Amino acid sequence: MTMTDIPNDPPVKKKPKKRKAKRTRAASAPKTAGELGGLTVTACCKACSADGCVISGSSYCAHPRKGGLQGVDMHDTAAIGRLNAARKLLARADADKRFS
Repeated sequence: MTMTDIPNDPPVKKKPKKRKAKRTRAASAPKTAGELGGLTVTACCKACSADGCVISGSSYCAHPRKGGLQGVDMHDTAAIGRLNAARKLLARADADKRFS
């Protein structure tokens, strides 16, 4: 075979790559606020009263936009969990207002 000869081999076809099927997330059921019901940017939960706050579990208000937890309760994991849940609830409400 010389340099000017063209080979007669048929072109090799590549096999198509198999693609992974995309996973679709199941639609999550809307979460109820539960004990944090009625929480807004300016108002406390409906279950809060003068006797105590739902978020802190103590006699002071721990609303995320009004001051949060005091140093005494910073080691209470249940209170921190309630505070974080309240923050997420307020953030989701803000996003719903902004993008709807």
